[in-house]
Amino acid sequence: AKNCFAIADGATQSFYSSIWSKLLVNYFCENPQIDKNNWQEWLKPIQQKWLEKVTAELGKAKSDNNPAWIEIQNCLSRFESATSTFIGLQFLENQAKVSIVGDSCLFIFRGNQLIKTYLLEKSTDFNNQPGYFGSRSKNNDHEPEFLDIKLKYKQHSDKLYFVLATDALAEYIFKYTEQQR
Repeated sequence: AKNCFAIADGATQSFYSSIWSKLLVNYFCENPQIDKNNWQEWLKPIQQKWLEKVTAELGKAKSDNNPAWIEIQNCLSRFESATSTFIGLQFLENQAKVSIVGDSCLFIFRGNQLIKTYLLEKSTDFNNQPGYFGSRSKNNDHEPEFLDIKLKYKQHSDKLYFVLATDALAEYIFKYTEQQR
């Protein structure tokens, strides 16, 4: 309803990243008003919700006598965090507003021709230390990029396709286009 689309790719080794990435996507689609001035404040309600959900997981594990509760409790005591890359995209009239952090990529195609990529530009740009949003405010030292992309059409029949891709799919797309296939 708000012309919003988002993806988030939780870091496998982080603490309850699947919960965190789902919260990011859902929150953005309901509240896309994130920008360079408010992004840390924008994250706070999601961070609180993540903590509530993880605490509920702890309670469930304890009540089920699941020994995993000890590890969950230890992680919470150490203030461990979930981390996730993120892309939020909202279409407003003749522009696309984009919020992006990490190595998930936005591709823009005109027909089958790749015309622009954000933030990475080629398959060799991927590394093991991408930026991310953290589920605890102490972990948010990766400032996202905010883009306003004007949607210009040479002809009315020109169609633009926006592809939001996590790192694995993005790397595949880069390799495919680099081989001019």
